[in-house]
Amino acid sequence: MPARPQLKPEERALSYAKYYDLPITPIPPEKLAVLQAGPIDPKLALPIERRNDLLNPGYLDCEVGWCVMENGTGYLANLTPMPGVTPEMFNWWFAWHGLEDMRYRIWDPEDHFYARQQNPDRIKDPGVPMREKNWGTVHFVLEDIGPGPDELVELGDIATEADVEPASYKITEKPSTAAEHMNTFMPFMWVTGAFIFIYIAYSVFTKGLLGALNMNLVIFMFVGINCFLFPQPRQWIEAHKNSMHLATDVMLQFPFYGAIMGMMYVENGLGAVLVNGMVSIANAQTLPIFSFLSACVVNLFVPSQGSQFTVQGPLIVEAARQIDGANLVNCLNAFVYGDECTNLLQPLYVIPALSVVGMKLKDVWGFMAFICMFWLVIVCLGLYFIPMFV
Repeated sequence: MPARPQLKPEERALSYAKYYDLPITPIPPEKLAVLQAGPIDPKLALPIERRNDLLNPGYLDCEVGWCVMENGTGYLANLTPMPGVTPEMFNWWFAWHGLEDMRYRIWDPEDHFYARQQNPDRIKDPGVPMREKNWGTVHFVLEDIGPGPDELVELGDIATEADVEPASYKITEKPSTAAEHMNTFMPFMWVTGAFIFIYIAYSVFTKGLLGALNMNLVIFMFVGINCFLFPQPRQWIEAHKNSMHLATDVMLQFPFYGAIMGMMYVENGLGAVLVNGMVSIANAQTLPIFSFLSACVVNLFVPSQGSQFTVQGPLIVEAARQIDGANLVNCLNAFVYGDECTNLLQPLYVIPALSVVGMKLKDVWGFMAFICMFWLVIVCLGLYFIPMFV
């Protein structure tokens, strides 16, 4: 048997940590005998297409055994009597144990590591009945099923719940913070949706239906429809998370980044105003600093470095040419430093990793903002003083 990992102090402090130390119940002799007898006849096994037969009263042809099916898939059946366990207890357990890693580990301390819910906010929502908390959800599991720890994905009963009324994802808790009020502020979504359809109507009116119709307009239309179907910002996000868990943050942010980039990129747009305002007061020694600071600001609106350079690059180059003694290389390096600096405030590169480990950006944003503050000061000092000695 594998060694039972030692608990960390914070894990030992949990109220249910005492269950981690309980011995694992030995395998019943009758089940060991079935295992040692070899595989069962595949004809006795339950095909996946007939999985709903598990809900019928009585017992199947084979309740304990294993084999390889004709299509090459593995089959394992293991009837486990649980005296005194009610359906309500079963529903509670599967909602409860996916919220903290330790809750899954006490089930089997030697082989289980974690079982993380795709949508923990739904599990915690008191408005969702206990029996429905796991409907349509996914568990991301790490456990040892023989060859060592392996990542598994356990799908919820998505197909079998097709006749259930879809969840509304409406936030029922009373908001207590400014952020929560913003997340449930419905007029924000209504105004956004209204502007989207006003733009669509304007495009069709000025260009004609066929002239305006393209993939961007179709996507824009669906975004507008969703603004009214899910009038709370958080409600809209939760609905997306349930259908594309790992890609939600990127998929929702980039359409808005594209719109912001359009505002920045147009001739004499916001990007030109910001950059020209900064470089107009610079001299040869301070131009790299202003290039750095302007890059920090513009990057908040255009998070792609390539797209940002198309907005800001020509302006920096022109400013360096007009100011006597300005070093263009230092200015361009300063632009790169500025882009990297405020990437810490909206770290798109971290979002996929956070999704995999079940964390949110807010869990690490404070640490990254703290680093950004030091980066800002150190780079400004370096851009000002280092060229004096080089």
